[in-house]
Amino acid sequence: VLLATIAATLLNPQGLRILLYPFETVAMEASKGMIAEWHSPDFHELLPRVSLVGIFAWFIATAYARRKPDLTELMLPLLLIVAALSAWRHLPLMAMVLLIFFCAMARHVDPATVLARSFRWKRRTPSHTGKQVTRAQAGVVHLLALAGMVLIALAGGVKTQREGETSTYVAEGAARYLLANDIAGRLLNDYDLGGYLIYRLWPKHKVFIDGRADLYGDAFLKAYFTVDKAGEGWEKTLDGYGIDIIVFARNAPVVQLLIASGKFRQAYADAHHVVLLRELPRFKALLDHPVQR
Repeated sequence: VLLATIAATLLNPQGLRILLYPFETVAMEASKGMIAEWHSPDFHELLPRVSLVGIFAWFIATAYARRKPDLTELMLPLLLIVAALSAWRHLPLMAMVLLIFFCAMARHVDPATVLARSFRWKRRTPSHTGKQVTRAQAGVVHLLALAGMVLIALAGGVKTQREGETSTYVAEGAARYLLANDIAGRLLNDYDLGGYLIYRLWPKHKVFIDGRADLYGDAFLKAYFTVDKAGEGWEKTLDGYGIDIIVFARNAPVVQLLIASGKFRQAYADAHHVVLLRELPRFKALLDHPVQR
């Protein structure tokens, strides 16, 4: 099975290079600096605090279990803990792994012994005979722990998206404007809008970037964020890609700089997004009659 799995993994367009993919993704500097899910957890928020409880629970169960963990039971949780403390995106993976190994260790924990050792109480009952928690009892603990995690997550509040509010998060109006006016050219889009614009504009337009940051590589991400944050050399980067159309959040800092540069004008705007077009003859009619919603 192991050999078949390795062979199947190598059946991909990149061949052996695919084995480097996880390491290249983790090493990407641009994603760590700019993308929230790659930031370290903020322990002022609920989810990271709950995660700490899970980490402490696993350590306690492992320390007090009569049967000590083998190398797999020790290294796998520790690796996931390190990964989760390094990036938000790994917290769910750590939770799933720790829950399994916590319950595996909890089967070998005697509560009376734990209390006696923790508070230096003298036990009046006979020493433990080696009896352990049954599989059914361990399963109940597992389900209760899972239910507790779900309830804690729900306690943080589930945001309900009201009909008509989606325009805050997806550029519906901007996409409709581009399609209705049959606008052609190279597109630069906001990172957060890429997925939706693929859905709406393909194959008429190819997006500049979307949320799958790892597929674009570190150099390309740095170039994008140079423009997005109006960093040094942003105009040169923009011109180098031959961008004619820009779809961005209305309050993005670079939007006003683009308009001030004289190379782009606002053709469409709504409460959340704008479409900027380069000053070209083929866009003159649209730029002379901008749409405001």
